[in-house]
Amino acid sequence: MPKPINNRCEVPVSMGLIIARSPPQTIIVVPRSKMLEAAKALAECGCFHPSGEGDERLRNLARRLRGEIEVLAQRIRSLLEKLGVEAEARAEVVVSPNIAASTSTVISSINRFIEQVEHGLAGLAEGRVGPLAQYVEVIEKYSFIDVDLASLTNAKYIRALLYRVPAENIQAFEERMNALGVYSVGFNIEDGYVTYVIVYPPDAEQAVMREASSAGASLILLPRVRLTREELREIARKLKEALLRLEALSALLKILESAYTTKTLAVFVGYVSEDALPRLTEALNRAVGGTYTIYARPLRGKPAEELPTVFKPPKPLRPFVELLGMYGLPAPGEYVPLLLMAITFPIIFGLMFPDAGHGLVLLLFGLYLWKKAKSEGWRTIGQLLVYVSIPAIIFGILAAEFFGPVTPVAHWIDKNLWHGHPPYASPVHELYKRYIGEAHGAEAATAVRVLTFRSLYVSLALGSVLLALASWLGFLRSLKERDPEHMLHTLAVALGFTGVLAIFVGSYIAGSVFDQYGVRYLSLDTTLPVIPAMFGATAVTVNGITVQLPASAFLFANIAKALIVLAIVIDLLAPIIYGHEPLGQRLILAFVEAFDLVLVLLSNTLSFVRIMGLMLAHSGLMYGFFIIAEKAGGLSSPIGLLVYAIGNIFVIGFEAFIANIHTLRLHFYEMFTKFYEGRGRRYQPVRLPPGVEIKIVTKRQ
Repeated sequence: MPKPINNRCEVPVSMGLIIARSPPQTIIVVPRSKMLEAAKALAECGCFHPSGEGDERLRNLARRLRGEIEVLAQRIRSLLEKLGVEAEARAEVVVSPNIAASTSTVISSINRFIEQVEHGLAGLAEGRVGPLAQYVEVIEKYSFIDVDLASLTNAKYIRALLYRVPAENIQAFEERMNALGVYSVGFNIEDGYVTYVIVYPPDAEQAVMREASSAGASLILLPRVRLTREELREIARKLKEALLRLEALSALLKILESAYTTKTLAVFVGYVSEDALPRLTEALNRAVGGTYTIYARPLRGKPAEELPTVFKPPKPLRPFVELLGMYGLPAPGEYVPLLLMAITFPIIFGLMFPDAGHGLVLLLFGLYLWKKAKSEGWRTIGQLLVYVSIPAIIFGILAAEFFGPVTPVAHWIDKNLWHGHPPYASPVHELYKRYIGEAHGAEAATAVRVLTFRSLYVSLALGSVLLALASWLGFLRSLKERDPEHMLHTLAVALGFTGVLAIFVGSYIAGSVFDQYGVRYLSLDTTLPVIPAMFGATAVTVNGITVQLPASAFLFANIAKALIVLAIVIDLLAPIIYGHEPLGQRLILAFVEAFDLVLVLLSNTLSFVRIMGLMLAHSGLMYGFFIIAEKAGGLSSPIGLLVYAIGNIFVIGFEAFIANIHTLRLHFYEMFTKFYEGRGRRYQPVRLPPGVEIKIVTKRQ
């Protein structure tokens, strides 16, 4: 039996940024006579997440009524969309202890009202011009016409239609009507449009309507019912009021779904976060006085994905919350990759998009959206653009690119900050220097190879760090699950990626031996000297000179081999020892698992080469547009400058989009799959819609 608490929760439930947590299961006990008042208090509090595990009879009744409510609510939303007018509304819902009868009464009255509205609007020609509000505004300009045009459209020998044609489409419309050989006459009734009366024989009706529509003309049918915008707004207000009443009833019924009842007591079962508990107790005190008890207990043994997660990250992390939501919310007990993503996402994006000028454009555009956009979604996108633009600017400076590597500002950064050797320069940088005569022949070719293998190393080294980190997080998670076979598999993956990391760490340390030759990244051997050491090589050739590999290369080669071999052995043994299939199947499965591990180590690591690929694509596109601009007269000519400006606009939009997609892919498929499932359910307390009040009455009232 859970221990009652004195109006406070003793279990910390706030969602951590490292491990997701669930609020404790909260049980509220009230007298059965106060059941409806308590449900109303929970809805008004907006802090109770129902478990949906109440009495079967009450649960089935509530769900049936909520289904009927949703059907009506959808009809109202559809009508409001067709009306096309905004309206403010407040509503009061009157319910009695017989909630089923109260709800049915409200549903019936609203259903009759909706039918009246639908019938009253049936005479309007909906959809010809746009929403009814726009259509009514147009029709008001034709109110002087007292001819029944509807009768003319059904005449036996000759018919007529009324069309409004945008001014820019007049010539096309007249040409189509003349080609059909029908009679047309135009009138200027509203600005920007010409109104045509088309007279035609009945057999030409389909052709007239088809050609008129192709010319962008809108058919005008004067409705039998005339409405003003004020009347439409009043209808919309009443519909909104009905919708609020339905939504309030739905919220009340959702809470009642999680209630158990006895002859004397009503018990609500759900979840309440710790910070919302004071509001809950205050609402219950107002509703039922002191006649209630609250129990709180953390649930154990229940699948994590069935529990809600209290997910309240800081506002500065909101863009990454949206990105994480695309993969899935964390379940209680999961490691939350939000902070990791907030750090690695901008860095990887910046490595793919290294241009200070383009980053500055993204920064200014992001600030504008963040501060000025009306939509919450666009403001979030603006905030994300601000975050990713800063690394783009930083890596752009490191790469000496400012709207490409060819502008005066980029040239100044190259010469004055880096003295001709930017630390993150693209291989295209040397091609540009060769184009302008600052590099020649073999020197330029060597520099291109150096920069190519340097960018390859940066991409793979970063990938090895992130994959090793993600794999160890996956192993730590498997310890909680207490599945020996899965635990050994995740340990094997973690050891394998740690071995891959040792290759890159050791290669950086061992690579210092090549500094004496003035080049450290000339070929794959000199970029990753630990790899030839792993396969028994004792020396590599640099510029025609044989160089002995240092002892550090063999040390890290042995560490990497030991870790990778150990990982393969563990992955072989795990299904053999802990599998439940016959021995033959376990042996086959063991070899499949080990082979798959090798493929994962290779494919996941090599997947980070896309960082280098996107960086090369970005620089290559800018260099290509520079060559085109040169052919058009150079950057000093108006045409050449226009060509280069158009190229920049294209690259900013296209490359920013592509870099975002590939950055997401590296997180979702290479990193998150190692430790994160994202099958959580958001903690969503039931709330009354704003502007609605529930009033409870008894038979005596």
